[in-house]
Amino acid sequence: MKHREFYWYKLDNAAKIFPSVSSENATNVFRMTARLFENIVPELLQNAVERALEEMPTFRVKLHKGVFWYYFETNFNKPVVKKEYTYPCSRIDRQTNNAFLFDVTYYGKNINLDIFHAISDGTGATEFLKRIIGYYLSLLYPEKVSTCRLMSEASSDIAKSEDSFMRVSKEAKMKSKSLVRPKCYNINSILTINNEIKVIKGVMPASQICAIAKEKGVTVTALLASVLIYSIYMEDFRYYPKNKSIQICVPVNLRSIFGSDTSRNFFTTITLGINFFNNEYSLDDVIKAVSDELTNQIKKENLHSLLKFGVEMQEKPYLRFLPLFIKNIGLKIAFAKGEKGFTTVLSNLGRITLHESLEPFVERFELLMSPTLGNHIKTSVCSYKDNLVYCFTSNSEDTDIQKRFFTTFVKMGAEVTISTNECTDDSEDKDGEKYESLQ
Repeated sequence: MKHREFYWYKLDNAAKIFPSVSSENATNVFRMTARLFENIVPELLQNAVERALEEMPTFRVKLHKGVFWYYFETNFNKPVVKKEYTYPCSRIDRQTNNAFLFDVTYYGKNINLDIFHAISDGTGATEFLKRIIGYYLSLLYPEKVSTCRLMSEASSDIAKSEDSFMRVSKEAKMKSKSLVRPKCYNINSILTINNEIKVIKGVMPASQICAIAKEKGVTVTALLASVLIYSIYMEDFRYYPKNKSIQICVPVNLRSIFGSDTSRNFFTTITLGINFFNNEYSLDDVIKAVSDELTNQIKKENLHSLLKFGVEMQEKPYLRFLPLFIKNIGLKIAFAKGEKGFTTVLSNLGRITLHESLEPFVERFELLMSPTLGNHIKTSVCSYKDNLVYCFTSNSEDTDIQKRFFTTFVKMGAEVTISTNECTDDSEDKDGEKYESLQ
C-alpha cells in the first residue's frame, strides 16, 4: 500500500496514550543516532530522507484530533532536515517541520532521528534510520552502495502498516494480565534548569560485556539491569531507604515472538526489581535474582497476557465512546500513576546490523530516551559490530548513579569511554561532546 493510496488510520494500542500525555516535561520523544566516519553532507541527507519515506509510509503522517481519539492522516509535505539546534528528545515542533512527527538533524558525523513515540517504537525507528543511511550512502558513494540490493528484502507496505496488537490479541486464549503495578522506589533528584537534558554515554566493547554476562551465566539484558539496580541502591537508596522495591521497566519487542514486520509500535513492558529495605544483597545476588525474574517474565504466555490487557481496555464500550477531552484527563492520570510503578527504564535494542556494503561507513548507533518528571533518569542501550553504547538521559543534576554504573563495569574488566553533552571550549571534539576513558 503506497502512501498516496491511503489517507488516515487509527493509532495503534500503544500509541493512543502518547498524544494525550505529552508535554514539555514529558515529550515521549526518543532519539536514534547513527555516527558515521565522515561529516554529514546536508543536501544528500535531505534527499535520502525523502526517498526513505517512500519505503516507510507509516512515517509520512500528521496527527489530528478526532471526537473520540486522535488519528493519523497522510502528510504530503516534504520533511525538513536541519542542523542540530536543541537538546535531544525535545518536543517536536510540527510548525517548523511541516507537521511531521519526527525530526532528522545532523551535527558533525552524526545523523539524528528524533521520533514521537506515537508513530513507532525503537525497532521501527531503527528500520527507518537504516533506510535513510542506505539512501544517503548510495548518493555519497554510488559506485560502492546499491540501493537495489539494500531494499530487495524489504517487507510489504501492508506488513509494515499492520496494527499487530489487534491481530495478536485475538489469538490469546489466556486471561489478560494487568499492566498496573504497585508504587516503587523513586530516585531523589535535583532537577536541571529549563528542562535541560543531561546525556552521559558509555561506549564499551560488546565482546567484553557478552563475556562478562557469559561468565555470570546470564543474558546481557539481565546483567545491565542488575548493575543499574545495584547502582541506584548504592548511590541513592542507601541514603533514602524506603520499604519499596527498585523496579526497572524493560520494553520487550514482540515482533520475533509473535511474527510481525510492522513499522508501528509493537512492544509491551515488564519490570525487574528488588526490595533492599529489609535485606542486604551483593551484586551477584542481584544478578541471580534479576536473571531468574527475567526468564519468567519473557515467557510467551506472560507477554500475551500483558498485550491482551491493553487491547481489552481500549475496546471497552464505556471508554471507546467517551469524548476525547475526557479521555485526555483520564489518560494523564493513568500515565502519572503508571510511572510510579517503576524507578527507571532500560530499553535494550540489542544488536543492530546493516547491509555489508554499508558497514565500512558507520561507526556506531545510539539510542536516547526522554526523561519525565516522574522518572528523572532513563537508560538505553544498543550495539553495532563491537561497539556497545549505554546511554543515560536525565533532567537531574545528579550523576552519581551513572558514575557507579560505569565504574562497576570497569571493575569487572570492561573498557569504558565516557562522552557527555556538557562541554567546555577546550574539551569538546568536532561533534560537541566531551570524551573520557575510565580505567
